[in-house]
Amino acid sequence: MSKMKMQLPIPNQLIYWHSLNKRAALTQKQKKYYENIKKGFAGEKIWYSWLNELSQEVIILHDLTFIHNTSAIQIDFLCIFEKSMIAFEVKNYKGEVHVEGDRWKSGAGNEINNPLLQYLRSKSLLSPFLKNLKVNLPLEYYIVFVNPEFFPYQLPYSKHVILPQQLKRFWSHLNQMSSVLGGKHEEIKKLILKQKEQYQSQTVPCEWTDLKKGVSCPICDGLMIKRKRTVCCGQCDNSLSLDKAILYNIKELELVFPKIKISTNLVYEWCGCEIDNRVVYRVLKNNFKHLGNNKNRYYVREE
Repeated sequence: MSKMKMQLPIPNQLIYWHSLNKRAALTQKQKKYYENIKKGFAGEKIWYSWLNELSQEVIILHDLTFIHNTSAIQIDFLCIFEKSMIAFEVKNYKGEVHVEGDRWKSGAGNEINNPLLQYLRSKSLLSPFLKNLKVNLPLEYYIVFVNPEFFPYQLPYSKHVILPQQLKRFWSHLNQMSSVLGGKHEEIKKLILKQKEQYQSQTVPCEWTDLKKGVSCPICDGLMIKRKRTVCCGQCDNSLSLDKAILYNIKELELVFPKIKISTNLVYEWCGCEIDNRVVYRVLKNNFKHLGNNKNRYYVREE
């Protein structure tokens, strides 16, 4: 069994904020939050590229949220090896950071969130959570700083904190671990994913009529233009087939309006009437289950 090397899927949370940023008027606080999410995902992609180069067998799970005793546990990556599991919290911090006990300050003197506190909290919750699932593989937990322009001062040493200049050596350590996976590990994967909480969109007030319509680009904050059998983004030159573009925009629609009933006309309007209604209908028919008849027909995802 070997892992497939593939692109890291965009988290639902980021898709949600992608959509709101290009379609709605966000406050400065919301824009800052969105920029932090984008920056975090950029860091996760960096670490994912390192993990994907490991030569041995490993299952890589990304963007996990669990609930344990009413407390939320958020994990960037959980890797299943033959004899152990390793969780990674990834940080894409940039610039000078001065550490004074539990307080972290930027080079400009502004106080910033201490990522070690989040790491320690998640670590303390994840172990009993997995134990309750009867997952008996030993667990290790690391916080990984991936940005080469991150310069922490007075950061206490910990073998579980990996700084940018340590990435290559740490990756070599991981790559020397012997790992051959089997059915047991696939069962653990299924068990963990079954416990994964779905992302719930935040309460950002927005009305259908307030949002800009169009075919949304998954890569940037642009809206795409139809070109025969594809759509192309004018900002980043990303190109997608009509089917993939429609499916991405349906997912976006579901995240922004989780209670809305998905219909052909609704998706057609959401995409700015850019893609032919018949193409939208075909994609919905081939990928979703329909309920109701004629004018009352709507579509839901298969269980």
